[in-house]
Amino acid sequence: MQLLQEYQHGYYPNHSQEKVEATRSGNTINIAVTAGGKTGKFKATISSPSGASASKKAPVVINIGGMQNQPYLSAGIAIAQFDYTSVAPDSNSKTGAFWDIYKGREIGVLTAWAWGFHRTLNALNITVPEIGASRVGVTGCSRLGKGALAAGLFDSRITLTMPMSSGVQGLGPYRYIGFGGRGENLENSKSPRILLLWS
Repeated sequence: MQLLQEYQHGYYPNHSQEKVEATRSGNTINIAVTAGGKTGKFKATISSPSGASASKKAPVVINIGGMQNQPYLSAGIAIAQFDYTSVAPDSNSKTGAFWDIYKGREIGVLTAWAWGFHRTLNALNITVPEIGASRVGVTGCSRLGKGALAAGLFDSRITLTMPMSSGVQGLGPYRYIGFGGRGENLENSKSPRILLLWS
């Protein structure tokens, strides 16, 4: 964890110093996280499969983009989603729920999204009795897959990490170049459009 923070993702907030509050209204979950006298708020949604209940808990996948939900619901898996842009926009703006608490820290957007996955899971455990907290997956595609990978690395409660097409800085090693140079490499990951890791 120290190596990940030092060389890849930057500081990761200490969850034991945070207070997470959540309320549920239908399929919407309102989440408020407080630390150091500052509060960040965002929302998530939950879709439960048919038959899920407090006595028959369903596994859950937290998805922030790139996945079709219906096949999972049909297989008895709940789907949670949070608006990652309200946690931390994919930009240098330093706005959103995460930055409302941690502005000024050396943290990247991917770490902020990982934090969003983790606090969404906290909120699910508080408000959604029909999901099983011991069977939790996370996923996203492309840059969002990098965020899902960071989420799986930083929280042992996540039992299945499914980054899709996460490329370099995700599951793709820096030194790999695809056949004919078509794979994402370190140089194109450093372009201004993508260079947000340490923003």
